[in-house]
Amino acid sequence: MSERRQRAEALLFEFTQSEALRKHGRAVEEARRAYARWYGITALEEIETWGIVGLLHDFDYEQNPTEDTHLHVGGRILRERGYPEEVVLAICSHADYMNIPRDTPLRKAIL
Repeated sequence: MSERRQRAEALLFEFTQSEALRKHGRAVEEARRAYARWYGITALEEIETWGIVGLLHDFDYEQNPTEDTHLHVGGRILRERGYPEEVVLAICSHADYMNIPRDTPLRKAIL
């Protein structure tokens, strides 16, 4: 497991106590890794980025379960922790209310 992946999982565990929600994040991570390959991505680092987006897409949901807070808080936390803007936007784009266009493969595959 890479350092980036370990860091992402630590963030998930910091904000998510529910084992069901942790499993959900890991399942979406694996699905997104498969989507990356389906899109023809072969670079391991990029496949990992796709997986991290899936792993973290709901990391703040347990503490921020409403449209007024979920992803608004999470996006801020991700930026404060130094996540690249492309990752933040991909994660935040999975909620229609965030009004982030799904105009890249990385964003399209998070539905």
